[in-house]
Amino acid sequence: SAPTQTLRAAIAKLVASDAPVMLCGETGVGKRLAARLIHQGSSRRAGPFVAVNCCAQPGDLFASRQVATRSAEGLHLQGLSPVESANGGTLFLDDVDSLSPDCQAQLLRLLEDGSFERPGKSPGHADVRVVTASHADLGAAVLRGAFRDDLFYRLSALQLRIPPLRDRHGDVEQLAQHF
Repeated sequence: SAPTQTLRAAIAKLVASDAPVMLCGETGVGKRLAARLIHQGSSRRAGPFVAVNCCAQPGDLFASRQVATRSAEGLHLQGLSPVESANGGTLFLDDVDSLSPDCQAQLLRLLEDGSFERPGKSPGHADVRVVTASHADLGAAVLRGAFRDDLFYRLSALQLRIPPLRDRHGDVEQLAQHF
């Protein structure tokens, strides 16, 4: 459909930049797919794509967890945070509006200079491209004081609205055939 072609053209322009991208749209419109397409088309495509659902993961994005990584020798468990796991690649934060105020402050610092605090460890550094998604109106959340305005402006430098399927009539038949 024409809206999907417009969306694909916009994604093609975004991949050339390393700036944060905010994906907006209703639940289920394909924000995660758009984030993956941005990653796959970018210069970071050889690096990891780490997706974090901020609603389902109430903990700290910067705290270490047991993460399985593969090497030539096999599978290893490492104590890495999602931010560390995404080093050299893309960190996708879905439902970014659910981040706690403390996490928002840490994310702002990561965007500013690539550094972050690791609980119980020395400060860390990560080279990541941050792509965020939200179905909520973050501008309204800023006005309510529920989301940091400085973080909002940093994240929303490049915004992309993903249209719902009801606005992409020409895609319904192709999607039905695909699935």
